[in-house]
Amino acid sequence: MIGLNDGVYDLDAMMYDSLVRDAIQLGQTNNIVNPGLTNNIPGPAPLNQEMIIVFAGGNANGASAGGGFADVLVTPPATAKNIIAVGATENVRPDDGCLPFESDQDESLDISYFSSFGPTRDGRFRPDIVAPGASIYAAKSQATYVPVTSFGPDPLAPEDPCGGNAVEVDLYSDLYECVSGTSFAAPAVAGASQLLWWWFRNELGMLPPSPAATKAYLMNSARYLPSQNPLFPGALDTLPSSAQGMGMLDLERMFDRVSRVVRDQSTPRALDTGLITTNPVPQQTYFTRTGQSYELEGLVASNDRPFRVTLAWTDAPAEPNSFVNLVNNLELEVTIGGKLYKGNVFVGGDSHSAPQAAFDDVNNVESVFLPAGGAVTSGAPYKVVVRAFNIAGDGVPNVGPDLDQDFALVVYNSQTNEPPSDAPNLTTNDVCQTAWDISSFPAVITNTINKTDYNNNHPSPSAARGGVEAFFKIETPTPGTTFSITTAGSAFSPVLSVWRVQTVPQTVFISGKCGALIEVISTNAAGNGNSALSFTADGSNTYFIVAEPFNNGNGGRLVLNLNASAPLISASPALLDFGEVMAGLVSETKTVTFQNNSSVNVYVADVSVTGDFAVDADACTGSLIPPGGTCTIRVVFAPTTTGPLTGQLIITDDATGSPRIVELSGTGVAPAPLICLSSSAAIVFTNTAVGELSSDSPKTLILTNCGQAVLNVTNVVVTGAGSNDFTVVEDCQSGSPIAVDGTCTFSIQFTPVTNGTRTATLRIFSDDGATPKTVTLQGTGFTRTPVVCLGANSLTFSNTVVGEVSDSLSVTITNCGTTNLVISGVGIVGSHPADFAVVNNTCADLATGQTCQVTLTFNPTEGGNRTATLAITNNASGSPHLVTLSGNALSSQPDGLIGRYNRLRFNRQGKAIGFIGQDILNLDAAGQTLTNRLRRGSRLPMRNYVVLRNTGSTADAFVIQGPGDSNGFQIRYYLGTTTDVEITDEVTNGGFEAGRLAPAALTGDATFMRVDLYATTNAVRGTTNSFLITTTSVADPAKQDAVQATVIAR
Repeated sequence: MIGLNDGVYDLDAMMYDSLVRDAIQLGQTNNIVNPGLTNNIPGPAPLNQEMIIVFAGGNANGASAGGGFADVLVTPPATAKNIIAVGATENVRPDDGCLPFESDQDESLDISYFSSFGPTRDGRFRPDIVAPGASIYAAKSQATYVPVTSFGPDPLAPEDPCGGNAVEVDLYSDLYECVSGTSFAAPAVAGASQLLWWWFRNELGMLPPSPAATKAYLMNSARYLPSQNPLFPGALDTLPSSAQGMGMLDLERMFDRVSRVVRDQSTPRALDTGLITTNPVPQQTYFTRTGQSYELEGLVASNDRPFRVTLAWTDAPAEPNSFVNLVNNLELEVTIGGKLYKGNVFVGGDSHSAPQAAFDDVNNVESVFLPAGGAVTSGAPYKVVVRAFNIAGDGVPNVGPDLDQDFALVVYNSQTNEPPSDAPNLTTNDVCQTAWDISSFPAVITNTINKTDYNNNHPSPSAARGGVEAFFKIETPTPGTTFSITTAGSAFSPVLSVWRVQTVPQTVFISGKCGALIEVISTNAAGNGNSALSFTADGSNTYFIVAEPFNNGNGGRLVLNLNASAPLISASPALLDFGEVMAGLVSETKTVTFQNNSSVNVYVADVSVTGDFAVDADACTGSLIPPGGTCTIRVVFAPTTTGPLTGQLIITDDATGSPRIVELSGTGVAPAPLICLSSSAAIVFTNTAVGELSSDSPKTLILTNCGQAVLNVTNVVVTGAGSNDFTVVEDCQSGSPIAVDGTCTFSIQFTPVTNGTRTATLRIFSDDGATPKTVTLQGTGFTRTPVVCLGANSLTFSNTVVGEVSDSLSVTITNCGTTNLVISGVGIVGSHPADFAVVNNTCADLATGQTCQVTLTFNPTEGGNRTATLAITNNASGSPHLVTLSGNALSSQPDGLIGRYNRLRFNRQGKAIGFIGQDILNLDAAGQTLTNRLRRGSRLPMRNYVVLRNTGSTADAFVIQGPGDSNGFQIRYYLGTTTDVEITDEVTNGGFEAGRLAPAALTGDATFMRVDLYATTNAVRGTTNSFLITTTSVADPAKQDAVQATVIAR
C-alpha cells in the first residue's frame, strides 16, 4: 500500500542529507533548501559543522495488510540517506493494559505493529536500526486542550500530547502516562549516540565520531531479530531488513571493549581545527575518482565473538524525486577464511559468500556480519577493501575537488585498535589491464596504441597531454638503479613520463584504478618519433611509465626501449624514517648497509650525519671493503626540538659516485610522560579454587615513567569477561604524580568466581599519549571437591562352612580430593547381604589425603557361592561407592580322607573277611613305612592294601599319586572294595582320581587300593628302592595320607 509520500526522497530529505554534513554553511543560510522560512541567518563558520540527526521512522504500519513486509510506508524525512532512521520494537508489559493490543507487548524481540517499514522508492532499506518504542512510561504534559480526532473535536477523549488519534491509558497518576510510537524509540538511539561521543573522547582517546562513524558503529553493534516474514511462512527476516534495518540497538555490544578498528571519515570539521593543516587531514584518505580503493588487513582477535565490518559514508544530497538517490557509490568487500563476502549480501542474520551476487548500488551503509566459529578464529587473517565504484558528486563540500567522497569504517573483533595507514595500496588498486609489468632488462616492447583500446583507461596526467596512453610498471627496483628509457623507432612523437606512489595529502592522479601517483620526470618530445629520459630508483617505490602521443595525437606503433644500470656501490636503505621521538630522548638504532659490488677494493674515508641524528656505531670508516663485501652503520634520532626533522647520512669513499647519501627523517614531539611496564607479558596466576585467593597473590607490576615529563595515572580499571575475578589492591592513583624515571607498583589479586580459564585486561589510563596501557590477566578457577579412592574394588573371602565366620578382610578408603570427604553411611546391599558383616568402621569425615578402613567378615547362611555389595555413601561424585563381596559357603567342613594300611584276611573262597591290624596312617608326616624283601624274578609280588575311608560328614573325592617303575623294580596299582576282592580297574602309573565318596560309618565299606611290587631279574641284589604313595583330599588339599613301601632285592 503506497501513499502519496511513502518512500519518496523529497526536498526535506535532501535538506537533512545536506545538514548532516554541514549544519551551518558559510555564506548560506540555516535553511539552505527551504528559503520560504524566515530565519535565514548566514552561517558563521567555514568548513563543515557536522550534525548527527536521528528521526523516528513513523507509525503508519498499522494499516499494513502484510505486517509491513514489502509495504512502502516510511515517509520523509526518514527517507533521507545520511540521517539515522529508527523503528520500534515491543516492550514486555503483559498485564498493564497499556496498549489496546496485548500482542504488541508480549515479546521484546518483535517489531511493534505500528512501526513503519521500507523500502524507499529507490530500494533503500528503512529503518537503519530499531529500539524499544511500545509501552513507554513518560512524563505527562499538564497542558489542557481539546483533543482532535479524525471526526473533529472530542472533549471527552483523554489527552494525547502527540496530537494523534490513538487513545493512551493514564495508568498511575496525572504525572505519568504510557505512550507508544517510533518517536519514543528514536530518543534511545539519540542517547546511545551521545554515549558513543563520550566513549570516543574519554575511553578511546579519539576525536568524537562523525555522523557516518556514529551510524556505522550503531549498526555494526545491532542485534539481529529473528522475526518471521509473514509474506513467506516459515522464513526469517534477512538483513538488511526493511522491518528492522540492521537490528535492535545493543548497548552491551557497543561498549563491550572488544578490540575494534575504527576509521573515521576524513572531512575537516569545525571540531578538528587543530588538524586542518592539510587536505585531507593526516592519516586519512578520501576518494577523488572512480576506481580508487582502500585496503585494510588485520587479524581476528577472538574465537568466541562474531566478526563484523560496517562501511558508512555521508553521501552528497540527491535531487528530489530522483529515480536513484545514491550519488557516490562505494562497495565493501571482505575476504576471510578463503571466502569473499560482499556488503549487504545476507541470509538471515549472517553474511553469505556469493561472489556472483550483485553489489549494493542503492544504500550508503554496507555490512558483513560473520558468526563466531568457523573462519572466525583467533589470529585468522582478514582483508577489507573499500572500492570507489562511482564518484559522481561532491561528497565532501568545502574541501578539495568537486568530485570526492570520504567514509567511515568499523571492524569488530580485530586484534588492533590502532588506525591503519591510509596510503593507497597498489596491490588492490592496480587493476589496469594495460599495465605491463617489466622485470628483466634490457627490454624492448613494441605495441600499437589507439584511442579505441586505451582512451579513458586512465585519465590524462595533465590537460596538455592526450588521453591515449600505454601503461607500464617496474616493481620496487633496487635502490640506486638507473633506468634509461627511449621511444626510438616509434611511428609518432610520444611523450614519456615516470610516476611513483604519492601518499596523502593526495594531489595529482593519473589513474584512480592504479593508485595515487605523483610525477617524477617527463619529456614533451615532438616531431622526431623519439623521446628519452632516465631516472634513478630510491628503493622504496614502484614506478609507472606512461607513453602517450604528443598533443593528443592518434597514436600508432610504439617502441619502448628500457635499460637498467645496477649500482655497483650502494648504501641501503635509501631512506630511514624514525617516526615520532620525544625531544630530549634518543630513538632506537636503525642500520644502513654499505655494499661494494664492484670488482676492486673500496676505501671508506668518512661517515657523517646532518640534523638531529647521530652515528651510534660505525664499522665502515677507515675500512677497505673488498669486492662483494659489506659494512654497517647504525644511526639514531635525537631530536632537540619538535616537528618534522630531516637529515642525511653521508658516506664518503674513494670510488666514483661518492658520497653515498641516505635520507634521514623523523618527528620530534614535545616532552611527555611515557609509561614503561616491567613486563608486557600476561600476568598468569596459579590454579585456584573458586572463591579463594590464589596462593601467588598478589602479583606485582612495576610502572616506570620513561618519558620526559611528570606522569599522572588518571584511572585503573579491569575489563573483560573475567573482570570480577581480579582485584587491583594497589595502584598508582593514590600517590603523587610520578616523576621522570620514577616508579610505582601495581598489586593484583586473583579470586576466581567460577570454574575455567578466566581472563581480563588491566587498563591503565594516564596522560601518556599512548594511553591506555593494557596487560592481560589470566588464571584458572576450579571447584574444590572430595574424591573417593578405594584400596580394592572387590573382596573375596576363603571357603567357609555355613554358620561359621571367616577371617576378616578390610577395604581402605582415601580422600584423594581437595576438600573434606564426609562418609555418611556404610552398608551391605545386593543378593546376599545377610552373609557378610561390617565388624569395624573407622570412617567418618576425612580431610584431603586422610584414610579410613571398613573391616568385614563372611558369615554364610546357606551353601554355595554368596555375593553382596559394600555401599559407601558420601558427599563425593559417584556416591555411593561400591565394593563387591564374594565367598564360597560349604554345607559342613569335610574332615578329609583317612588312609589305613592293612592286611586283609581271606576265607577259603578268596573273599576278604577282615583286617589284619588297624594301623592308622599319620596324617601330618610322611606316613607309615613298610619294608619287605623281594626275590628277584619272582612272580609273587609284595602286595599291600591301602584302605581309604571318608570319616567326614560331606562328600569328598580323593587323588592318589604314586611313582612308576624304577631301577629294576615294577609297581602296579589296582582299585577295589572290601566286599569284592575282584580287582577289575587297573590304575596306571602316575595316579588316579576317583569320584566323590558318600559319607560312611567306620564299620561300613571302604575303598581300598592294592599295590603290587616286583623285583625283576634286572634288579641288583641288595638294592633298596622306596615307593611313596600319597592320598589327597580334594575338598581340603592340606589333608593328605601317605604310605611308603621299601623293597630290598635278594
